[in-house]
Amino acid sequence: MEKKVYFLYVKGKAIPVSEEVYKAYWKITEHEKYLIKKDWKYGVIPFSALDHDGHFVDNIIDERIDLEKIVGVDLQRRNESQGVAHLSKTTQYHYILICKKMSTFIASYKQN
Repeated sequence: MEKKVYFLYVKGKAIPVSEEVYKAYWKITEHEKYLIKKDWKYGVIPFSALDHDGHFVDNIIDERIDLEKIVGVDLQRRNESQGVAHLSKTTQYHYILICKKMSTFIASYKQN
């Protein structure tokens, strides 16, 4: 029985390879295609897509988000919750009621 010859093309030139190398190459190639399809399905953007002008780091930063403000608000809330923990149960209850009423008022104000 004649042994089958396997080829891989490199820069348009057929290169004879063993069956093991041929199968390994196509296994990797098909796995890469599968991962690309999976990324598209779940909306994953590769990092290389962000480097369209040679300034990769500048393109990652989202200027619409004020990170310092988010961190500041988070720290403020943590400080408030630690302060509330030292209050009596009755005072804590009143504080929570006031916060809920204020958030309801703010939400209704924003809608108008």
